[in-house]
Amino acid sequence: MAQTPTLENPSALTERSPIKVIALSVVTFMLYGLYWLYQVNQELEEATSAEYDPLVRTLLAFVIVGVWQTATTAEAVTDQSALVLFLAWLFPPIMMYLVITGMNDAAA
Repeated sequence: MAQTPTLENPSALTERSPIKVIALSVVTFMLYGLYWLYQVNQELEEATSAEYDPLVRTLLAFVIVGVWQTATTAEAVTDQSALVLFLAWLFPPIMMYLVITGMNDAAA
């Protein structure tokens, strides 16, 4: 079984406003959400011990395996389990809020 990634470089994380990200995602019909997801995967790859291509991970986010991989990596910067983050993908604003606040806390 793969080892859960750990936070190694918090300075690679960017603080963002959860409300702004969610609002921009809604207004742009999730186009901004896809851009945000790519940025999150790029920052998580730099900040954690996980190794993957952020573009591939973003494209895989539409597939359950990609969602699970992103959730297990985001677990390193949030206080949520990978399972909770994985299930939060059913409600994207909740997932966005959990990941953004976790990344903001780790970046601070």
